[in-house]
Amino acid sequence: MDEEGVTVATRLVARRFADVRAAWLGGSVAAGQQTSTSDLDITVLLAGPPAPYRSSEVADGWPVEYFVQTEETLLRFCEVDRDRRRPTTMRLVGSSIILVDRDGSGRRLQAALHQMDLAGPPAVTDRDLETRRYAITDLLADLTAPRSDDESLMVASVLMREVAEFVLAAHRRWSGSGKWLLRELVSLDRDAHTQYAKSLTDGLHSAATGNPTPLHAVTVAVLHEFGGPVFAGFRRDAPPAVAPSLSDGLRVRPMTVRDAELVATWRYSGPCAVYDVTSAQPILDDLPDYFAVTSGERLVGFCCVGHAARIPGLTEQVDVLDVGLGMDPELVGLGCGDEFGRTVLAFLVTTHPDQELRAVVQDWNERSLRLTRQLGFEDAGELTAVQGGHQIAYRIVKHRAHKRN
Repeated sequence: MDEEGVTVATRLVARRFADVRAAWLGGSVAAGQQTSTSDLDITVLLAGPPAPYRSSEVADGWPVEYFVQTEETLLRFCEVDRDRRRPTTMRLVGSSIILVDRDGSGRRLQAALHQMDLAGPPAVTDRDLETRRYAITDLLADLTAPRSDDESLMVASVLMREVAEFVLAAHRRWSGSGKWLLRELVSLDRDAHTQYAKSLTDGLHSAATGNPTPLHAVTVAVLHEFGGPVFAGFRRDAPPAVAPSLSDGLRVRPMTVRDAELVATWRYSGPCAVYDVTSAQPILDDLPDYFAVTSGERLVGFCCVGHAARIPGLTEQVDVLDVGLGMDPELVGLGCGDEFGRTVLAFLVTTHPDQELRAVVQDWNERSLRLTRQLGFEDAGELTAVQGGHQIAYRIVKHRAHKRN
């Protein structure tokens, strides 16, 4: 533990978060493993808005990252991390130093998230392991006959990562990226008396000098340990193009950077192409105001609130929440809109019960206008906005507030 780092972190929380319930210092500084470039990873628990959000600064000579959460969003991010097999949030709190604990939530959540970490990720299925073996087998072929040394090096780096993630998944261990991937391998080796980390890193070093044979050998050995290479007879059917019912149900959670990057790849057809987002940056600029709508691991759509949903010319109003939403173009026209819309509406009226909801829809978009009417929105006028040098006509629709008793 770095005592100076703890002192600085405690001072920063007191200075910036008057209503803090709890705060934790995690990461390498808390573990006493900091380097000259380590930052202060501070998770802050609030009762409500402006959480959740993430921000960074340099303060008192330290680079600082704040992860500001409510208890609900903290646990939700743990679920997301568990699904992607990375214990990031769990360890930021579960393996931390408590800086503030005003109501007992600091110690309680620290213990709960530590137990989540110890429980490990979900077990992978045999089908998933076979798919991973197929991908590794394919990379082995590329490593065997590269067109250049540069190509060989690129394949080797990807192969090493894929094999490392495969081994960790097969042993039901957490994974990671960059240095954390290697650290998880080292941890596995220590517990299981294996030598995956050394074998794979030695193989990568050798490939970097022009000799991919050691990496090839360790990869083949790993494959045979878990069933062998996979090629002949392998088959995976494409997911169904039509999904009128999202069988896993829908849930709303804070949007992640990865979600935003995926939305930026969506492309709508016909006149709906005006809704294409060509860069993730506008979403990232207002990320705390964006929420992902998911079915299982699939990103179905998103909603946004406040400034992020307000078009030019629409004036902010007291007790009115501007909202916007978008759905995966692959699901448009397949009958998923009603379930998607009702899920978003339920989320909004629960989180903002005292505010009227306001949305705008381009006046030609009858499908979206019909959905808003089905959801209980009422026509509230029209607006013409200038966007991209063009005048665009919108219908304004509103949904009455659900006042608390």
